[in-house]
Amino acid sequence: MTDRTYTITVTERQAAELQEACELLARIKIGQIDHAIERLPGFYDRRDLEQVHATRHEIQRLANTLMPEATKRREDGVAWDLYQVIRHRLSWDRAHDKGVIQPGEPRKWPEMMGVSYDEPLAMSGLPLATIKEIEQ
Repeated sequence: MTDRTYTITVTERQAAELQEACELLARIKIGQIDHAIERLPGFYDRRDLEQVHATRHEIQRLANTLMPEATKRREDGVAWDLYQVIRHRLSWDRAHDKGVIQPGEPRKWPEMMGVSYDEPLAMSGLPLATIKEIEQ
């Protein structure tokens, strides 16, 4: 691969979908299949939550059997880096939209104590992606 960089322009909804896709990809790459399964449409619609959770754990057990090395190694971190960057931006934008803080203000505790407000930490060894709002 080269050192090319790209710009992608997306809506807030598209960014949220990319965030979720990157999180799921990163988790699948390290063998956390159960996190992907629970996001399937209707997964929690069943009334027997005990059976739902038992099925989820059985799927994870089967995945661990099929790919035992996935749970022992870390993936390259690119998808997790992208997930963190997008999550961070969207979280701060929501805080602004809800009036928790004004643009340019520092993080407000305890209202903003979730990890989504933390600065992204590069896991891949690559420079973190950047994301900014386009002024309309």
